[in-house]
Amino acid sequence: MNQVLATTQTIVCPACQTHIAVGGEELAILGKGVAMPAPPAPIYLGSTATFENTEFFVMGRVVYLGWDPSEDDDRWWWTEWLLGGSDGRLLWLSHDDEDGFVLYRKIRLREAFDVRSSSVIPLDENRRVPVAERYPARIVAAEGELTWQAKRGDELTMLEGQLDQKKYSVQCTPQELEMYEGTPLLETAVAQAFGNPKWAQQIQSRAGMRSMLYTVAVIALMFVMAACALTGIAYMSGKSVTKQTVALSRQSPSATIQVNLNSAGRPVLIKTKMLNSIPADGYAELDIDVTTPDDDDLSVVSQEFWHETGYDEGYWDESDYSGSGSFVPEQRGQHILEVQMGQATVSTMQVEVEVLENYFLPGWFVGYAGVFATFAGGLFFWASKKK
Repeated sequence: MNQVLATTQTIVCPACQTHIAVGGEELAILGKGVAMPAPPAPIYLGSTATFENTEFFVMGRVVYLGWDPSEDDDRWWWTEWLLGGSDGRLLWLSHDDEDGFVLYRKIRLREAFDVRSSSVIPLDENRRVPVAERYPARIVAAEGELTWQAKRGDELTMLEGQLDQKKYSVQCTPQELEMYEGTPLLETAVAQAFGNPKWAQQIQSRAGMRSMLYTVAVIALMFVMAACALTGIAYMSGKSVTKQTVALSRQSPSATIQVNLNSAGRPVLIKTKMLNSIPADGYAELDIDVTTPDDDDLSVVSQEFWHETGYDEGYWDESDYSGSGSFVPEQRGQHILEVQMGQATVSTMQVEVEVLENYFLPGWFVGYAGVFATFAGGLFFWASKKK
């Protein structure tokens, strides 16, 4: 193992992943590590990059795990590469799925603050960075050289904030506290800095695919809007053939309506509306059967009108006095509607019955809207993953 940086405090053995403390009089084993996962970008130990007109050398890499203490299943990972510059500077290149790449440099803490409770990160006498996130984290794996004594499983407290297009990160362990100022970078800029044309080409390919997915998703949303518009038109469609009011009671629970239909093979809608009110917590059932010219009986409407009240975080009063049913006549001519009163908490019912022919069933358009909305949502999600 060849040490590159004079101030290195930890070297990870590339063969056995053992974390070794260096810089003291004798070497010391800090702990056993694990094999590193593949990096989220083609950046490896020994890679070189140019940032701020200075050539940097990738000396180490650390994979962290952060989590929300209040939600055990809310976890995330991020990667940091240690970069050593030809001018002696050290930078950290960080990457996570949410923020992408950020290039950090270490800055001085100019006044004390409480990592556990402070709502701001002090930069100087005049500038304060609001703390956006505070969470625990641990080292999952590491390789190469590190500037502090570290091993797998070490835990730290993270504070993050943003001010004037800069990101700020505070990392606190029981031994030390460090603060970093970061500049967000586009992936294309990082690929160019590392002089990796293949990586840049892959980024362009992903961008093209993402653009295509967004375009198709927008087209799918246009179909959703069209289907919604057609649904509204369908609800208003149909030519009224007759509208009558029938009176039903326990003594006379049924009535008939004769209607002459002019179209066969097209949906017919029967709309019902109860005109008299139902007492609280009551109901009234209504059935409508249709007898065709061939004496076939069709059950078209089976409706329950209701009125309910109650208390649930306050008083509520709800009711439903309308309904509908549809059928497709096989032939033209006279059809007989038998309107029947079922079980009810009222003794009489005044029901308005309207028959409309040449009706467009909105269910088809609702189904199309749901399919295209799901398709568009899937495309937007897929596109968002192709960063």
